[in-house]
Amino acid sequence: MQEPSEIIDIYLKMYTNYALVITGDWGIGKTYYVKNVLKNQITHTPVYCDASKNYKLIQISLFGLKSIEEIQTQIFLGLFPILKNKKVKLGLSLGKALIKSILAIKGSADFTEYFSEIDIDKNEWIKFEELVLCFDDLERKSSDLKLEELIGYINSLVESDNIKVLIITNENKIDDTNYDVLKEKVIGNTIEFNPVISTVFDNILNEKFISEPTYKFFLEKNKEFILNIFSKNSNNLRILIFALSYFQNIFSEIQIHLFKDDILKRLKDEILLLLLKFSLAISIEYKKGKINFKNCHGIDNDQDINLTQIMNYVWNKQNSSSEEMTPKKYSTIFLENYYKESNYYFYKPIYNYITGGSAFNCLEMIEELKKEYHIEKNEVLPQYEIYNELGYDRCFNLSNKEYKKLTRILINHAYKGEFNLDKYVSIFHFAVRFNNPLGLNLDTLKKRLIIGLHNGISDYKYNGMLGHVLRIDNGSEHIQHLLDIKSESLKINNKIQEKNYRIELGIFEQLCYTDFEDFYKQLTRDHPMYYAPYFSNFNPHKFYSLFIKSDNTKRLKIIRFINSRNDILENKHKQEIEFYTILKNKASKNNLKYKGQNIRGYIWEEFDTALQRAIDKLNYVHN
Repeated sequence: MQEPSEIIDIYLKMYTNYALVITGDWGIGKTYYVKNVLKNQITHTPVYCDASKNYKLIQISLFGLKSIEEIQTQIFLGLFPILKNKKVKLGLSLGKALIKSILAIKGSADFTEYFSEIDIDKNEWIKFEELVLCFDDLERKSSDLKLEELIGYINSLVESDNIKVLIITNENKIDDTNYDVLKEKVIGNTIEFNPVISTVFDNILNEKFISEPTYKFFLEKNKEFILNIFSKNSNNLRILIFALSYFQNIFSEIQIHLFKDDILKRLKDEILLLLLKFSLAISIEYKKGKINFKNCHGIDNDQDINLTQIMNYVWNKQNSSSEEMTPKKYSTIFLENYYKESNYYFYKPIYNYITGGSAFNCLEMIEELKKEYHIEKNEVLPQYEIYNELGYDRCFNLSNKEYKKLTRILINHAYKGEFNLDKYVSIFHFAVRFNNPLGLNLDTLKKRLIIGLHNGISDYKYNGMLGHVLRIDNGSEHIQHLLDIKSESLKINNKIQEKNYRIELGIFEQLCYTDFEDFYKQLTRDHPMYYAPYFSNFNPHKFYSLFIKSDNTKRLKIIRFINSRNDILENKHKQEIEFYTILKNKASKNNLKYKGQNIRGYIWEEFDTALQRAIDKLNYVHN
């Protein structure tokens, strides 16, 4: 396939009566290409019928334009900087073509100053043939400007006035059914724009970061790293520019603040690449609309429990045996796209900064890095220092004697439960690789490491990414032992999650008993728990006690709440039947007791009826 510049070069150097279209997805750099590559090419190309002059490029965005007159105005405005040279005038035919736009801008002022005169050298006239009009954003024109009218106007430019015309658009976004028919009348060639990302990257650096040589050098040095991440997940160059521009501030702040800390300074290169990779991933997903400041969809390691997660937990817990396929979580897709072969850590200060939540807080970032690298009092915790020494980057610097010594110390720390949940699989691997240099019994080692896992339970925090972190290749040595340790790690992690969720659900339930008014007020359709089957976790006896102890006004609100909730009951609420049944049995006794006793009898009858409605509906949706 020929480069666009080659096709356009041929187009400029021959007689034509048609336009060219450059099409491609939004954001891949079509406009950038015109401004930074084609403009130079066009303005240095001699006019095909007058080699004494070069072409003049006029770029017009059609975005929101409503009429041909508005387009002509934009053409004149594009010529205006050239006309500041008093020796340069519009050729008579070109001036007449633009007279309406000139009048619209100048009003009743003398517009003849822009036209050619007898005493002006004809070589100074600007004529049609010298122009290359570039119409951008065809698909974004106003609906008031009919496509037929616009194509007709372009046709008159290329046929009658011999003007070279380029049209920049995303043809996939043109919804006018007549486009293909109209296109045949005026378009001579359509160029599919597929930018060479490597070249565009260089252009971006030279344009955007030429005044920041240290940062520019860093980006050039890590060009392959950046493009490998970016090209697999996006082709939108606006996103790449956005990401690199935002990371520039992060890079500068890190250079100023982070490396004053000696313990982190030695990790400088590693840290910058980790932060760059995360910044690229978040920028891409944010600009795609997948995440925002308020909702990261679980990619924050699920460390902060919220009601949305509780809702998912309740639903998944009740449907764990369901045969329905569970959709892949967004966090899983995110990890597969960006961190399939590497460890992942969520950097909250960067996330908040890129998604518009706050300015970048470098000091907070430093604290997060210290947690990630297990640094306390400017020293790496001894067990993690040994773990790092035995990592693949550093273990080959050890002698056999040093390796054995450190391995013994490592597993003794592990037996005491002094590592995070995500380390025990690796510790087993470290201990037995290179032909098991300590001669350990593998079954005994596995059992003792699992005991160590349980010894550290009080210090663990739930990690929603643990399954991804504990990746084990099918061809791994001693795979069953590794899988057993992974399985136990995940079980402990799930128990921590369940404990956290039950605590939060308990707080949610307690609000119902202590401040029902607020509980009821909060549960609007926008509340994450609105559709959740939370009554399956509520204590029906406590709820009944709430009703008994309430006055009639509050009892009516409770009944109204149950009735409104009955309207949304569906299959996922089926396990709430037990809650409603226990309440119904209790309520029925008082309904019989107070039946016909004015207000009190009416209230108990309404309560009993509301509960029966819930039971009937749940039985119906279940069957």
